[in-house]
Amino acid sequence: MEGDTAKFEVVISGDTSYIVKWYKNGVSVIDGRRHSILKKENKTYALIISDSTEDDSGEYRCVVSNTLSKNTTVCQLTVEKASPQVDPPIFEKDLCDVTVNEDDTIILEVTLVGDLNCDVEWFKVYSVMGILLIKKYNI
Repeated sequence: MEGDTAKFEVVISGDTSYIVKWYKNGVSVIDGRRHSILKKENKTYALIISDSTEDDSGEYRCVVSNTLSKNTTVCQLTVEKASPQVDPPIFEKDLCDVTVNEDDTIILEVTLVGDLNCDVEWFKVYSVMGILLIKKYNI
């Protein structure tokens, strides 16, 4: 996901000196602000991509060589676009009980905060002979 850190590690066997190079889509990756190339203990080498973006997606290749041979491993990185941060709607002011005379007008009011790109539905719950019924109102 965008903004996450991607980490690739390889462990190399053998006892000789190695040259380790990392490539993205065939282009050499350079150690810099968001790309860290590390040699760790136990012959472990890593490429770390901080604060990843969709542009970091592609084929990554690690090439290990010495005077005798060369070996390659390849993988694919897919960085998915981050979902926009959405705050769920929350009732800032809840409904409250009201008593009115028959034929009076009643105003039921709630206040919402958060992402207000939502649907608000109104329902009336009532009982007929012990059976709960629900009526939906479209406003």
